[in-house]
Order: sequence, then structure tokens, then C-alpha cells
Amino acid sequence: MSCFVYRIAGYIALYLIGWSPALWTFGYLLLTGGGEKGKESGDVSGIRGSKWSSVFATCRKIIRELINPPLVGICLGTLIGVTPLRHVLIGNTASSIAPDQLPAELALIAAVAKALFELGVLIGGAALPGQTLVLASSFVKIPSPQEAEANARKHNQLLLCDSATHPQTTTLAVKARELVERAASLFKMGESDLRALLIAGVTRFAILPAIGVVGFIALKLVNSPWYPTDPIVALVVLTMICMPSAQNLVLLVNLREETRHLAPRLAGLLLRMYVLAIPFVTVWLTVFTAAMA
Repeated sequence: MSCFVYRIAGYIALYLIGWSPALWTFGYLLLTGGGEKGKESGDVSGIRGSKWSSVFATCRKIIRELINPPLVGICLGTLIGVTPLRHVLIGNTASSIAPDQLPAELALIAAVAKALFELGVLIGGAALPGQTLVLASSFVKIPSPQEAEANARKHNQLLLCDSATHPQTTTLAVKARELVERAASLFKMGESDLRALLIAGVTRFAILPAIGVVGFIALKLVNSPWYPTDPIVALVVLTMICMPSAQNLVLLVNLREETRHLAPRLAGLLLRMYVLAIPFVTVWLTVFTAAMA
């Protein structure tokens, strides 16, 4: 059983090596629009007369947006994993190299590199809690002065209304009513958000999994070389297809001031997709297991 779990974890790691850079490159550019509009438009207008200068400025803007800490960490982790550096930096394995087996100069360099590696592992361990905190904080809406004044006026009206009928339970009734209204607001959606949820849900939980199952079964029936020899690979790929979108999307839109206002709407969309994913993913996992058996 443990070997089976390790194989799944290894295949998921290989999948993430390709998926994560794609998210932090193409996904980042698609969500943020790429580049600072005001600043870059001024730079480009100043060199509009030269074609090559304009191309260089565009490439520089894209490179600056793509080279971000998550992508750098992914690339460094992959580099360490596929090179002999893993024998020095990753301990407690059969192929690990102890510092006392190296010359003094290399041992010092290896110690510094290992300290930096362990620091990176420690920082990386906080990534998931940090992303969850960003997702949760995206639901916090700071009201404008007009909204704050309207809410205060409504609160006072409720106090006056309740004090006339139930003077002993005024504060408790108002607090309970406010909690109910806030809980109900989580389920309120505008027409555009509802349409986005419907399109995303149908695509993620119906169309893509169905295409994936049919495609893998077709490859299996014709004995295609593209069908993986290990059925666990097909199972992992199909499982990733039907999973809801990553909460990293909320983190991406929070990185820029121009797109930060979209974070609450995107966080609400993802939260609803996570709830919808529970029954759909359960059903599809059963289908995937039967189809790939």
C-alpha cells in the first residue's frame, strides 16, 4: 500500500513540475494582463520609432512578469532533484553524501548550500497556510464611506425598532440578524458570477473528465504507444482533470493593484466550486478507477 501511495505522489510531483510553471507564466499573464499599463505605456511611447526597441521593451516586460519567486523556487527544486546536488542537500537517503566525506572547501560550500536549502524548505512549508489565509482574507470587504454610513443607519434603525418591542434583547437580536445576513450573503450571486460558476463547473466537472475518459479508453483499445504502461499515470492525469481550480488564482490576482478588486469575486467562485467538487469528484474517481482497471 505504501509503495502504491509513493507512486501516486511521485506522478503528482511530475505533473506539478509542468503545471506550476504554466500557472505562474501563462496563467499569470492571462489574469493580470501583463505589465504596468501606465508606466509601460510611457516607456513604449518613447521608443515607438524603433521597431527593435519596442520588441525589446515588450520582451523585457514579459520576462519581468514571469520571473517570480514561485517559478524560481520550482525551477531550483527541479534542478536539485535531477542533479547530483540532491545527494548533498537531501539527507537521510541511501545515496546521501555526508559533509565529512568531502574536502574542507567543498564541505563548507555544501554546509552553506544545505542551510539555504533547509531555509527554502521551511519557507515553502508555509506556502499552503499562506495561500489559505489569502483566500480567506479575500472575502473581507472594506466598505466605502457611503456604505459604512448606510450600514450604521440601518443598524440604528434596527436598534430603535427592536427596543420598542423587546427592550431586553435588543443587542442580541440585532447581532443575530447581522450574522444571518452575513451568512446569507455568501450564497448571493450576481448574474455574471452565476454564469461564470455554471460555465466553469460544467467544463471542469463534466466536459473535461468525459473527454479524458473517452480518450484514454480509445488509446487503450487501439494499443496506442501514447497510453501509459502504468495505469496509475492515467488515473493521476484523469484525477487532475476533474479537480477544481487552484486557490493560487486568488493569490495571482492579489499580486497586482489593477486586478486586486477581482479577488473577492474569484475567491467566492472558487469556494463554491470546492463545494460542488465533493460529489462530482467522488463519482468521477469511481469511474476513473473502473475504466483504468
